[in-house]
Amino acid sequence: MSLEEKDSWIITQAKLAKNEDDFLLSLSGDKKIQSMMDDSEIQEFCKKIKNEEIYLVYETYYVEFTEFGYYGDWDEVFHDPFNIINFFDNILFSCHHLMKLGEYEKVFNNI
Repeated sequence: MSLEEKDSWIITQAKLAKNEDDFLLSLSGDKKIQSMMDDSEIQEFCKKIKNEEIYLVYETYYVEFTEFGYYGDWDEVFHDPFNIINFFDNILFSCHHLMKLGEYEKVFNNI
């Protein structure tokens, strides 16, 4: 990659970055994946889950006729007021990319 291509790539990444701090940390190598949460954020979120400060509500109910035309089936709904599903999705996405980068120890520490 030439110097001009590298500069162009860095400028494009800066424009696409959602958070300037994450972008700068990724450039310096302190943060491998820009969208990944810090370890302290992950621990704080897990602590809130453990202390039942945040929660996910799972509800099931009986449906006489489903949208597929079946008679008598159970349906389920998730109520996620604290975005727990998005939190876990972010962690799994980040761990997947860390594994692709060969950062196995970092993945092990996050799980």
